[in-house]
Amino acid sequence: TGVAAVASATKVTFAAGSGQANAITVTRSGRVVVIDDKVTIKPGRGCKRVGSDKTRVKCTTTSNPALVTVSTGNKNDVITNKTGIPMTANGGSGDDIIVGGSARDAVLNGSTGNDKVYGGAGNDDLYGGTGNDKLYGGSGNDELDGLAGADYLGGGAGNDHAIYWNRTKSVTANLDGKANDGEKGEKDTIATDVENLWGGSGNDTLTGNAGANYIVGWGGKDVIRGGAGNDALSAGGNLGNTIYGDAGNDYIHSGSGNDLVYGGDGNDFVYGESGNDRVYAGPGNDWVEGELDNDLAYGGPGNDWLIGGPGNDRLFGEAGDDNLRGTGSSITGESDTETDTVDGGAHVGEYGDTCYAGAASTKVNCE
Repeated sequence: TGVAAVASATKVTFAAGSGQANAITVTRSGRVVVIDDKVTIKPGRGCKRVGSDKTRVKCTTTSNPALVTVSTGNKNDVITNKTGIPMTANGGSGDDIIVGGSARDAVLNGSTGNDKVYGGAGNDDLYGGTGNDKLYGGSGNDELDGLAGADYLGGGAGNDHAIYWNRTKSVTANLDGKANDGEKGEKDTIATDVENLWGGSGNDTLTGNAGANYIVGWGGKDVIRGGAGNDALSAGGNLGNTIYGDAGNDYIHSGSGNDLVYGGDGNDFVYGESGNDRVYAGPGNDWVEGELDNDLAYGGPGNDWLIGGPGNDRLFGEAGDDNLRGTGSSITGESDTETDTVDGGAHVGEYGDTCYAGAASTKVNCE
């Protein structure tokens, strides 16, 4: 027999009995939370039966309820939250269906089995477990982690994330709606209504779509492609990453290793962090900051700003009216025949910066 109880001034819990197939529905009226099942529920502290119905209990909290936790067992269970109270649900083993409420649900976890998890309204955290699960985020900004198995991750409305950040093996993930995602042979499907993608600590290959994507590589030696759209791409780690902004006005943060960055078409912002980075900004009016160590940057067509940072950097403006700034100990700046500004920046040590510029350009703080 399952037990419902008031666990604190604002929390109600339900734990199913072993060997039962549950169909839990949670409703609310003021400080009263009603838990309805198809099998007998034992009322615990702060709870009592609704009339003579052994399958329904009402639990009264001393303050407005702020959390409901539901745990079911090893059968095929259904858990439905029909309130605006956040819910933490664990389906246990079995093929479960979990439906979130109208507010943010703390954690909806299908656990083992082939589960279906629906976030509902609100910003939800959805987990599939070890089976072949289907996660549907609903109308909020949701985080979807299928865990093991061939899972389907559907975002719905809102700004949603497909999560692989707990993985240590290499992950390949693409926001293209095909069954080609996850670790080798996993065959997850990330729907095209998922906007954002987070990798793990392995050597991941992460690819966006035509929308505005936020893609994070975390650790490992990652390859990240933004696709069309105005993307934010962050590699992380110090093993050396390769990032392609592709079309769109992208924000790229390359990490602390020796990274290779291609901005692609659009007005891109590239932040190199530490490491000896190589940046090819591409067409558009781009802004490139090499930051620490010895960086190489090419502006490409367009009116670009290339800023070297500490280190012996080489900055090449290429076509367009560019502004090259070396803030470290030396800079080799090269422009074309157009009207560029080459600024060596503050000098460190005895010697200034070496600047190469066309006849129509202005050189400042150069040796």
